[in-house]
Amino acid sequence: MSYFEYLSKGFVKDEPSLKTSITITGVLPAVYIVLVLISDYLEPIGTITPFFTVLGIMVMALCFKPVHMIPWSILFTTIVCCIFLVPKFHLIFTGKPITDQPTIPLVRAATYVLVCIAACYLCIILNRLRRIRFEYADMLEKLPWPILTSNHNGNILYANEAAKFLIPELNVLTGNRSFFDLLAPKHHQGKIIANYLHRLENGPNNDALELEVQGTPVKGFTKKLNWIGETVLLTVLTQESFQGGLINREGFYKEHEKAG
Repeated sequence: MSYFEYLSKGFVKDEPSLKTSITITGVLPAVYIVLVLISDYLEPIGTITPFFTVLGIMVMALCFKPVHMIPWSILFTTIVCCIFLVPKFHLIFTGKPITDQPTIPLVRAATYVLVCIAACYLCIILNRLRRIRFEYADMLEKLPWPILTSNHNGNILYANEAAKFLIPELNVLTGNRSFFDLLAPKHHQGKIIANYLHRLENGPNNDALELEVQGTPVKGFTKKLNWIGETVLLTVLTQESFQGGLINREGFYKEHEKAG
């Protein structure tokens, strides 16, 4: 799934319910650590807790918010440090007494703590990136100018509310979502397709695409974007040229309402 498909499908979902949130962030990690400790206790040779708790912490770093992930990381780290440093716990979970060389368990515990700190930092960074992405998606959705993104095949992957208002076909996910069918004038559709593909291949072009929405001529200002290995073309629709970095859109809506 491309980024803009994710924007159009993933960001409009409601927040999970309180019950679901508690189950995911509270119950599952607790069940996981209990199962790991029981398995480790039953394992006669060595300890598996450090490996599987690090694995759990990394999964939580990718999936949880910091407010949920960090407390669990502290708990997991405390348990593992007890296994490394406390003789009684070490004997229970490894089946052998702790080494006489104090530096070895200290190095192991310190290494584990550093890995967990790195995982917490990763979680914080990912959470910031998600928040920025949500804000970016929300900004695109609320902009008054019709904005589309489409791929090499001309399939429209994302359309904001303004674009859906102007092109009703975009409100139906199973309907016609072809950039060429919905926006390219019939009398020079081939030229539009060639120009469109040229922009996807070669990047920026300050000239507007001469498009059409239900018989109303419009200009499409485009920008090539790359995301997760896929190239898409972002198109802003307007009847006016950019003036000082802004779009004069009033005439566009009036003409479209008349045409409708």
